[in-house]
Amino acid sequence: MRAYLVFFVTGPVDDALAAALRDRLRLRAGAWAWAAASPGWFDDPSACEGEERTTGAYLRVEEADGVDVADVDAMWEWVLGASGELMVSFEVQWREVPLGRIHQGRPDEGLMETLRGIA
Repeated sequence: MRAYLVFFVTGPVDDALAAALRDRLRLRAGAWAWAAASPGWFDDPSACEGEERTTGAYLRVEEADGVDVADVDAMWEWVLGASGELMVSFEVQWREVPLGRIHQGRPDEGLMETLRGIA
């Protein structure tokens, strides 16, 4: 069975922000030896006027193998850097359950410990 660790932008997203996030994720994905699958990207540029564009990244985890702590740390590094440098907020979810948010590079208190708890 698969589970997903998801990081998605909680505010407005335009094409430039989506491209910057995607490029940063590609760099992170190529610079790390992932235990299972490389992180994935999602973006819905066709969101209608007034709808929030769904943009972010995910790490797929095969339940039988468990969550690799180093992979979680690599994604954590990506999301903190992207959030701080691009001044955006992300929501973090595990198995579709919200764990907390990262606001302009600053995570909610205890969020990293919660992430480590899933690994």
